[in-house]
Amino acid sequence: MDSISYIKYTFNNINTDILAENMYVGLGDVTLPTDITFDDTAYRNTKRNLIFAKKILTTDTAALISKNSWVANTTYDRYDNISNNNFHVINQNRDVYKCIYNSASTPSTIEPITRGNSLIEESDGYIWKYMFTLTEAEFNKFSTTDFIPIIEDNDIVGNSVSGTIDFVTIDEGNTNFSLYNTGTVQQKLSTQVYKIEDTASSITNAYQNFNVYINNGTGVGTLTNVSTSYANSTGKYITFSSGVSLNVDSEYIISPKVEISDRRGTGFEGYSVIGENEELSQIIVIDPGSDYIKPELSLTTNGTGGDVEVTFLLSPELGHGSDAISELNAKKLMISSNFLLNEHQTLPNNSFTFYRSSLLNNPNTNSPGQNTISYGISADITTTMAVGSLVTGANASGMIYYSNSTHVKINDVIGDFANGEVISDANSVTGTINIIKNKDAETLSGSILYYSTHTNGVEHDQNVSEDIKFILNLESNT
Repeated sequence: MDSISYIKYTFNNINTDILAENMYVGLGDVTLPTDITFDDTAYRNTKRNLIFAKKILTTDTAALISKNSWVANTTYDRYDNISNNNFHVINQNRDVYKCIYNSASTPSTIEPITRGNSLIEESDGYIWKYMFTLTEAEFNKFSTTDFIPIIEDNDIVGNSVSGTIDFVTIDEGNTNFSLYNTGTVQQKLSTQVYKIEDTASSITNAYQNFNVYINNGTGVGTLTNVSTSYANSTGKYITFSSGVSLNVDSEYIISPKVEISDRRGTGFEGYSVIGENEELSQIIVIDPGSDYIKPELSLTTNGTGGDVEVTFLLSPELGHGSDAISELNAKKLMISSNFLLNEHQTLPNNSFTFYRSSLLNNPNTNSPGQNTISYGISADITTTMAVGSLVTGANASGMIYYSNSTHVKINDVIGDFANGEVISDANSVTGTINIIKNKDAETLSGSILYYSTHTNGVEHDQNVSEDIKFILNLESNT
C-alpha cells in the first residue's frame, strides 16, 4: 500500500475502532486537579472524578488540514502529492480548493469561487480544483484557529477521473522551433482548403501533420491537423483531410503536433505554443484524458526544434477529489462532542464548573451503548452540603459535585445509597436523600485514553452548550 493511500486507511481504521470500542467523551473534576502529569494516578483520578460522558458517533469525527484562508497576492504551492501545507485554500464561502497550477509561482490575485467537477482556470493564471464546501454547522463543529475539517463532497468523489494530465511544464531543450504560424484565416476556399497569413512558410508541406487550434472567431475551440500546406503566387494555404467550419474571422495557431503515449492512458488533446524566440513555451491542455500513469511526449516538428524534457502534472490514481483526506495530506483527526444543555437530565440543571475532559473507552454501562451516561446519583435533599467533600451513608460513600438546599449530585460512588437514608458530609452536615436518578455506569470502569486539564475551568449551564474538541496527531515523528 502506498503512503498516500495509507493516510486514508489509517483514518478509516481509527473511526472503525472508535465505534467498535464504545468510546465516550467525559467531563469531570469540579475542583482544579493537582495531578498534572500523565501517570497511573492521574488516569485513575480522572476516572474517579467523572461526572458525565457522551458517546462518540461517526458525526463527531473529522480529518483536519491547515486552515489556509485565501489571501490576495499570496503565492500558493502547486499540488504535487508532496507533504506541504500551502497548496489548498478555503475561500469566504467555506469552499475548499487545491492548486493545480500556480502560474509559474506568481501571486494569486483572483479568489476561486466556482464549484463543479471541472478544473477552474482564473484570469491570474491559477488553476484550481474544487474539493468540497463546509456547511456553517460543520465549520463551527470542527474548525479551530489553525485547522478546518475535511467533509468530502459525494458528487466530486463520484465524478473523479483517474490519471488525467492536468498540466505540462517545459523543463529544457526547447529552442529552434522555426515552423510556427499564428494569424487570421484570409480566405475560405472550401471547408477543406483555407488561405492563411502571408507570414506562413512557403515550403511545401512545412506544416503537414501540425496541429491547428482556433483560439477566436468562427470555430473557436476547434483542434485539428493540417493535411497539406503549400504556397503559390496567390498566397499560403493549408488543407484538411475532412471539412472544418472556419471563416475569415477565425484566429488560428499552427504549431508542432502534440502526441502523448502511455500503455494505459487515452484521450489527451492539446497543442503546443511557440514563443517569440522560437522556443517551446507551453503545451495547452484541452482534454486531460484519463488513466495515464507514465506518459511520454512526442512532437511532430518536421525537422525543426530539438529534444524536449517536460514534466506531466497528473491527477491522483483515482482522480482529483476521490480521496480528499489523502490528497490534502491530512495528518490530524478531531473528535468534537457537543454537550447540550442538561443532556436529557443527566447533567445538573444548574451551573457547575468542570476542570477536566477525557476520552473514555468501553465503560461498563447499565444499558450497553447508551449515548449519555451519568457517573453519579441525583437526589433531593433537605439541606445544602459542601461541594467537593466526601459524603457517607450507611453502606456507601461518594464525592459531592453539586449541591443546593433541595438537590445534591454525588459521583465517585462506592456502594449503594438508599432512598430515605441520612447522609453526612465532611463538615458533619447531615441530610435525608430521595434518589431521583441512579448512576448509569460502574465507577472506575473503562479506560481513560487521554485527558485534558482546563486550568481556568469550564462553566456548564443548562442554558448553554459546550464543544469539547480533541485533536489526535497521526504524523510520524521519524
